[in-house]
Amino acid sequence: MAENNQLPQLLMRRKDLSNLPPINIPDGFTLRTYQEGDDIPWENLTESTLGFRMNFAEGMKASPFFKAERIFFIEKGDRLAATATAWCDNDNPETVGYVHMVGADPEFKGRGLGYQVSLATLHRMKEENKQSVLLHTDDFRLPALAIYLRLGFEPEITHESHEARWEKVFKELGISHG
Repeated sequence: MAENNQLPQLLMRRKDLSNLPPINIPDGFTLRTYQEGDDIPWENLTESTLGFRMNFAEGMKASPFFKAERIFFIEKGDRLAATATAWCDNDNPETVGYVHMVGADPEFKGRGLGYQVSLATLHRMKEENKQSVLLHTDDFRLPALAIYLRLGFEPEITHESHEARWEKVFKELGISHG
């Protein structure tokens, strides 16, 4: 994927927040939102799942969009297993939500945690009366792309490279696309 490092991320949009399925956290796991003291565990989880480290205080808490109830965690005991954030679009923060910083510990793969924690962000944005939701992602994040498609997100072509890249993603996921 080195050739894609200079290309813009893929953009996806869910056009509305109607007909969201209910959140269904697997047995043995709990869903909660951010609490004081979660900064370093969040940094560790996102680094291990996304491949880069962001300083929580600088990258999240310092934002005007920060609200503790927008940052979701799925836990097993006292261990963070997945996270996702219900952020806001910079250009339209009142009406457009933004799914941000989604990560799920690979140790818990196959339990639907990425789907459920992302779904929790959509429910939050619906409560905040967002009209649509955006997200950016990378071509190589195939499990995440499959989740976003299941959640009703659709690709948006905003760069000349996107069409061919999406065709490759759909082929790798074994999905026929219109």
